[in-house]
Amino acid sequence: MTFSIRRFGAWATPGTVKRRSGGGWVGVTSIRRRSGGTWVTVWSAFSATASPSTLFGTTKVNGARAQTSSPSTVTVSGGSGTVAYSWEFVSGDTVITPNTPASASTYFGGKVGVLNPDRSAVYRCRVTNGDGSVTYTNNVSISLAYVSGT
Repeated sequence: MTFSIRRFGAWATPGTVKRRSGGGWVGVTSIRRRSGGTWVTVWSAFSATASPSTLFGTTKVNGARAQTSSPSTVTVSGGSGTVAYSWEFVSGDTVITPNTPASASTYFGGKVGVLNPDRSAVYRCRVTNGDGSVTYTNNVSISLAYVSGT
């Protein structure tokens, strides 16, 4: 649900809302109003969460691409319009990459082997909604390993 405020003579949908509290400004997560005897939410802050935030994957083939056993999936709340996703590298081994970097849900993979049996990386997802507002998910930690044997 969206609402508009009058700003500089034009109507605009705010990306964030803040209120004064204890001498400072704090973010507001939602705005509610009374309607027919009940409270209804008229605005929610645009936010996104990636889950799970820790992923693992292995391979028994030397030099092969290991892949996480499950994907990390982004859940969005608030905002409006079409949502775009972009998984971004934060730190770690650059050989680990998302399989579908422009998707809400993705597996991660990377080449592992005898010379580099354990690899890890951290990613986050940049989420853009229809009005151009941007938010980032929590970090997702990925660990891939080469497990020798048959």
